[in-house]
Amino acid sequence: MVGFGYLFLRLFITVPVFRYFLEQLFKVSNVSGSIVLVLPLAYTLGTVINVMWHWLSFELEFKDFSRKVMPTLFASFSAAVIMGYVAHEFLDVFDNIFNINTLVGIFLQGFCSGLLGIAAGVLVLVLLKNEEIKDVWRTLHHKIWRAKIIGVDNSNSPTIQ
Repeated sequence: MVGFGYLFLRLFITVPVFRYFLEQLFKVSNVSGSIVLVLPLAYTLGTVINVMWHWLSFELEFKDFSRKVMPTLFASFSAAVIMGYVAHEFLDVFDNIFNINTLVGIFLQGFCSGLLGIAAGVLVLVLLKNEEIKDVWRTLHHKIWRAKIIGVDNSNSPTIQ
């Protein structure tokens, strides 16, 4: 990642086409300090290469790793995309409901949008019959709603007649 940071920094300084491309891509042309865009780009590229390397290592060590992980990966990715879309769309909806010129309004806009996004993600996981969401539901249901209350045994208490 450090190597990519140095490489992208040099490219940004010495290759005007690379600089122009990044500034146009992120819509920050003619903004001072746009050079810092190369740091998250380098980090992201390093992380993607790291994931691919670890994925290959796991596939070589544990046969059928990819086949077993793909359904969960697909469900999680699908839910994440839908969650992001729903939350983003509801930001526009709540923009008209809350006063976004106040701290409370901004907080409520983001909070409500986020909750609806999470609800949409859970719904997607349920519709895809995701095993992990079923496990979470069973655990919560067992730990919270079906928990047996342990009371004090007062049968030998001298104060109770």
